Amino acid sequence: MYYRITKVTHKPGVQDQIRDYLKSKESLMKAIVGLKSVTLIEIDEISSMGISLYENEQQIQQREIVLRDDYSIFFIF
Repeated sequence: MYYRITKVTHKPGVQDQIRDYLKSKESLMKAIVGLKSVTLIEIDEISSMGISLYENEQQIQQREIVLRDDYSIFFIF
């Protein structure tokens, strides 16, 4: 198993909105080949850590190409 750890900096007090957004994308995440789980951990009021678990390293590398476009959603938080 391989992990991708992402630190996200955001506006204060929006962790619940981020969780709700991720929950709303659950069916899309389930369709990602090799993705086993996504965990969001609140570090402090303006930062969180996302941990994604994949079956192998190649799946993480393939997903990183797609994520460059997906991360634009976090600018609203």
